[in-house]
Amino acid sequence: MNENSRIVAVTGGAGRVGRLLASNLDALGHTVRILDLPQAEFGGLENFETLPGDICDGDYVRSALAGADVVVHLAALLPPVAEERPELTHRVNVEGTKNALDAMDSMAEGGTLVFRSSVVVYGNTQYMQPPVTTDAPRRGAGAYPESKIAAEEAIGESGRAAVALRISGVSVPDFLLPPAVWPFTADQRMEFVLINDVAAALTSAAVGDFDTGMAVHNIAGGESWRLTGRQYSDAYLGTFQIPGDEAKFLDQSEAFDFYDIDSAVEDFGFSPTPFECFLSAFESSIAKALS
Repeated sequence: MNENSRIVAVTGGAGRVGRLLASNLDALGHTVRILDLPQAEFGGLENFETLPGDICDGDYVRSALAGADVVVHLAALLPPVAEERPELTHRVNVEGTKNALDAMDSMAEGGTLVFRSSVVVYGNTQYMQPPVTTDAPRRGAGAYPESKIAAEEAIGESGRAAVALRISGVSVPDFLLPPAVWPFTADQRMEFVLINDVAAALTSAAVGDFDTGMAVHNIAGGESWRLTGRQYSDAYLGTFQIPGDEAKFLDQSEAFDFYDIDSAVEDFGFSPTPFECFLSAFESSIAKALS
């Protein structure tokens, strides 16, 4: 273990992003502690300390975060369940975040919080001049966007050293059929990001040094990912040889746009994977699954 090694606690760490993050941190010589629900799948995480529990349980959170240098807060209820159960969404996404902040206040050395936020906090920005910057109004409507806005506000009010990454839609290069309805319109601007790049951004934030207060960065795919909804859909469906006219879209944009990621590039060297590389990996996963 190197002398700059940190103990990094990852809430919601048994999920796909958490696993990629844990692997990245482990490779850099940091100690990783995984927090997630007891019913989560912890298989494959035997090399890490795993602490099953509920982010809504303040006593559990205080115990699980004790001694950590950095907390990467991924735990959240996600759509569509988040919209179906708004009260639970608030309890998990907002009160759970406050539990993490309270637990960190009891740490002798404080610590840094890295928060997985979302670009949905901006809501529909198609009327704005792109790219969307982090000082854009937060007008996202619905249980999930509103919970992320409230969590960001709680973090900002805490005065704690924190980094909030507002992450765009995440693309996974696995054999996954397209959704019944895409979460964007056919004609809107949209810029997703590769899941591995999300984990890389979280890793950089976790090992960086930040002053008191909350830094906010957009995390999206960059120039090559800047497409219309139909362009993205056509490229995705094309890997399955499905006609593009079979796709269904929202009638009105609720989120997603082109995003200004310059601060993430400058502050911690964020370097997103080109869209063409994602398509190539996606096509390979489909070919492997069908072979």
